[in-house]
Amino acid sequence: MISGFVSEQGEIVVEIRISNPQDSALTARVEAIVDTGFTEDITLPPSVIEALGLTMVGETLVRLADGVERVFPYCLASIYWHGQERIAVAYNAPDSPLIGMSLLWGSRLIADIADSGDAVILPLER
Repeated sequence: MISGFVSEQGEIVVEIRISNPQDSALTARVEAIVDTGFTEDITLPPSVIEALGLTMVGETLVRLADGVERVFPYCLASIYWHGQERIAVAYNAPDSPLIGMSLLWGSRLIADIADSGDAVILPLER
């Protein structure tokens, strides 16, 4: 179970553990915003990418919500997700970390939409 809350801005925020796939000693806990309009795994700010020693492995063209297209570099990160390590594509983006639909796939998202409401991400029962 991944726990979180609804912020004063109305965003669902959860805390996740991220590490370097080549060096699990390099680990960070980050608060990430759930963004159902983001189709990929996750975005991370440059400060987290640098602290974890993650290496960019490519770049891709991304269409943002406002229709603008930008090129974003990306790396691979290990994320502790539903009780196990999972390799995720992490896009280098300057804002708060975002969790996208690709990472959420196979999960149940439950949120009490109110100030300081509870939020939880659970694995889907199969």
